[in-house]
Amino acid sequence: MTGPNGKMIGGMADMRIAGAWVDDLGLTPDEVVQIVSDTMARNPDSNTSTAP
Repeated sequence: MTGPNGKMIGGMADMRIAGAWVDDLGLTPDEVVQIVSDTMARNPDSNTSTAP
């Protein structure tokens, strides 16, 4: 998936951030995915056409 700035979403840095959300905030991986999906859907500048 590609973000609005043309960078790939889901690289190593993104995975470290998602891991911190799980470890630090106590979210499940499914909750992280849902939050990211919901946020991207609300952002008119996001490129959600390639979302799974």
